Amino acid sequence: MKKFIGTLFVMTILITACAPSPEAIAKQTAVAATSTAAAWTPTPAPTPTPAFPSYSEIINTYPSGIELSCTDVEVSEVTPNGKFVLTGGLLCPGKSRLTVATGKSFTVGENETFFGEPWKFYGAKVTVLKTIVIDGKTYQPGSQLTVDKDLNWIQISSSISTNKPLPTTESGVPTVQSVQLRRDTSSGKLVIYQDIHFIDSDGDVTRVDYKIVSTTNPDVQVEGGELNISSDEQKTGIFFTGEWGCVGGNYTVTLSVILTDRAGHHSAPYEYTMNCDTGN
Repeated sequence: MKKFIGTLFVMTILITACAPSPEAIAKQTAVAATSTAAAWTPTPAPTPTPAFPSYSEIINTYPSGIELSCTDVEVSEVTPNGKFVLTGGLLCPGKSRLTVATGKSFTVGENETFFGEPWKFYGAKVTVLKTIVIDGKTYQPGSQLTVDKDLNWIQISSSISTNKPLPTTESGVPTVQSVQLRRDTSSGKLVIYQDIHFIDSDGDVTRVDYKIVSTTNPDVQVEGGELNISSDEQKTGIFFTGEWGCVGGNYTVTLSVILTDRAGHHSAPYEYTMNCDTGN
């Protein structure tokens, strides 16, 4: 038996369909602690309902054939006359790319255009740095926004950038297409849920494994586990949810997730970073 040294860390996987029922969910927990690591044990568990829709849910409502904007900016202020003060990120009006320089600010009107193209477009993402008000609605620091099918701002649950295109699928090889993060403090402790979306043309994925790419906490450990998702759901695309409890102070951790199918095919590693800024 392998032993781990350090503070207790828990990684939980919830297998979830788009409209999950308790019977359709399996929970598996790996524990790394000062004692021997526990085996993955399936137990029933409900899936937390996100307070806001995910980015992927919103873009699925867009008109067909729309090319998503790569705009991904940080907003520190919205003035009474509707000017957005940007302090970092990328503006993508049409095919153009405008970078907000680090340490600088850039002010732009909500409906302003560049080279005849709007910056507020389908797929645009905004991270709120300070409390702002848009169209009479208040958004707190840390809020993530995009636009809905009517090009109105809407808050989303995701806190991970989704600028990179969805990986292409290869026949018979599982593909992780996206990871959306949701932060939850309702229990009094920070928990980060990871909605991991994948597709497999053969529908025979049986296992998920994680690897720590980097972290500021050397005591962090993580293990993989078995997946039990129907073949039909895998073929059309589905997500399962990982649960990361942030204990042991403030730290960041970058993980890569890899899926394995019954034939021994492995998905390409998909990396994402979680920030356990618990304030402790």
